Amino acid sequence: MVEDSVDRLPTRSDRDGQINALQELKRSAQLIDGWRNENPNQVAYTWSQKNVNREHLNAPLSKSRIDRIYINENLLRTTNEWEIRTDHPIDTDHELVSVKYYDLQTPYLGKGRWELPNYLLDHKHFMEEVHKLCSTAVGKAETSTLNRQPFNNPQLVLTDLKREILATAKRVNRENTPKIRAKIDCLRNKLNDTLNETTTDDLTKSIEAAKLEEEIKTTETQRHNQLRLSIHTKYFLENETIGKVWIQANKEKKPRDTLWGLKDPQNPEGPLATTTREMTRIAATYHENIQSKDLPNLEENEQVITEVLANINRKTDAKDKQNLSKPLEYEEVYEALISMPNGKASGLDGIPTELWKNLASEYQKAVAAGTKPEDLPPDLVRLLLLVYNDIEKHGINPDSNFAEGWMCPIYKKKDKTDIANYRPITVLNADYKTFTKALTIKLAPTALKIIHPDQAGFLKGRRIDDHTELIKLMIRWCEAEDENGLLVFLDQEKAYDKITHEFLNRSLQAFEIPDSFRNTIMGLYKNAFTTVIINGVKSEAFKITRGVRQGDPLSCLLFNLAIESLASMLRNSNLEGFKVNKEIDRIITTLFADDTTVYLSKNDSLNELESILKKWCSASGAKFNVDKTEIIPVGHPDYRANIVRDRTIPNSQNERIPDRIHIAKDREPIRALGAFVGNKVDNAHKAAVTSPS
Repeated sequence: MVEDSVDRLPTRSDRDGQINALQELKRSAQLIDGWRNENPNQVAYTWSQKNVNREHLNAPLSKSRIDRIYINENLLRTTNEWEIRTDHPIDTDHELVSVKYYDLQTPYLGKGRWELPNYLLDHKHFMEEVHKLCSTAVGKAETSTLNRQPFNNPQLVLTDLKREILATAKRVNRENTPKIRAKIDCLRNKLNDTLNETTTDDLTKSIEAAKLEEEIKTTETQRHNQLRLSIHTKYFLENETIGKVWIQANKEKKPRDTLWGLKDPQNPEGPLATTTREMTRIAATYHENIQSKDLPNLEENEQVITEVLANINRKTDAKDKQNLSKPLEYEEVYEALISMPNGKASGLDGIPTELWKNLASEYQKAVAAGTKPEDLPPDLVRLLLLVYNDIEKHGINPDSNFAEGWMCPIYKKKDKTDIANYRPITVLNADYKTFTKALTIKLAPTALKIIHPDQAGFLKGRRIDDHTELIKLMIRWCEAEDENGLLVFLDQEKAYDKITHEFLNRSLQAFEIPDSFRNTIMGLYKNAFTTVIINGVKSEAFKITRGVRQGDPLSCLLFNLAIESLASMLRNSNLEGFKVNKEIDRIITTLFADDTTVYLSKNDSLNELESILKKWCSASGAKFNVDKTEIIPVGHPDYRANIVRDRTIPNSQNERIPDRIHIAKDREPIRALGAFVGNKVDNAHKAAVTSPS
């Protein structure tokens, strides 16, 4: 049934009793016909009589709007886009009625940043335009290198190129709206005009509308089948092969995280911020302010920094100094670019790594094929090399926005309204990451020589498994040999964010990294700015004055160099550690980036360890989290039991272990470097995992 005669074709009214009963129900439940309320003068139908087996061929095809959505009047204001959709591939005589409902408590979701769509990388016309733009840019960069000016240099040439590429991508993307989609939209508009034409008789109107509806369904079915075929082909070619398509197909599809509210650290007792703009401000302010929290006084700490870095006894050799002093070369930039992973989010410039990689590969293939110089595609790597060499020589041009990034807060654990519980991953531009990747590749062989094997984090040939196996081996060895002591597992608080730039710079000097290479690295942070994006809304940019950026390929190596002085202090200290045999050095510490394990013998002092840690933190700006420190007593079972019971180390000082530090008893697993370790833990932990609970 329908409520109004206009909702039928040919028009006619339904029985008064039926209509009155429905309207009474609507009044009692405060219901309203949402589509009609939004479209009071429009004619549309949800059911159509099929054009088969009709007795009266000259009679119009019957239509009606018998499919309706009723909504409470109070909820109507939270809805929009009431539609009757004929553009669906389902073979039915009923059309789809749809509406969008909005939860008013949902935070505002912004547009975020615009990113170049991947399909444009295979778009012939777009890539032809990109080739022209890049060819022009290479020429400009060459010229500006010979006659460099602050307002005309390779860095600004690249900035202009990226802006032009993005503008071109937006234009082509608008022009390239799928023709089939455009055809469907055109047919829908025609159908709407036909049904609302007042001068046409019902027979003509119904026949014309039926034709349009059928054409819409046919076209939508064609579009749907094309999409299915495309997906089927993709999976046929790539399914069950190690790659993104197969891996993503078997992963749970989770919606993007939406932040619903954040506490303001500057007003912890105040109300929860629930507007996206305010949450974005809170996050940006928090990460800007945390850089100055507990910041060491440089003048007061000068002597401490000098003493800490004096423990570094491995230096860069002459050959490596010569290599690091050279500007980046073509092959190094190409290797760095090609090694960058695909499928990663782009930086604020919106340009994915794949575009730069495709351009570089096209040039290499053309050269290998013997293409004439005048017919070669643009040499993108040459352009990047000119930019990187310009940065190495002159530093970053502030107007280039080369070191800009956007921060994506990733939830870790605990209170979701506390911004401190989100990991601050910085997404950087592809050209920036290629530069720091090239620097990383260049620095890595030197780092392997000057960083002690005790450090296994992100260094070629060193594995986290080596450290976890050493922990398990030492637990068993200490019990077998009655070598009593403690394994201390230290936790740094926001390790990557707290290292001061001054300490990082001085650490590089202590390793005798050449000034040119060191200045290039420090220049990246001197001009680094970050914008926080929450729910698609960007904050104001703030300057990075402390820490290394999580998301930068160079950060892990820089942090390893900064923390090496702590490991050296432990090795140079009076702490005994464990001496397994005369052939190897004593075992005193192992590290995987900031995860630090210290091996203390029964004679070692926990206070001495604390003194070393405090001194290093005072120099570096870092901070160890005592509440997350854990201890595993090792050695004779009686010694282990006494440590757990008395919380006292039976050494010359009879030191008491602070109550905030957790001591693991036998059969209690603790997590170290991703593995469960502890005394008699192997079998006990397996049983705990497999037992039903």
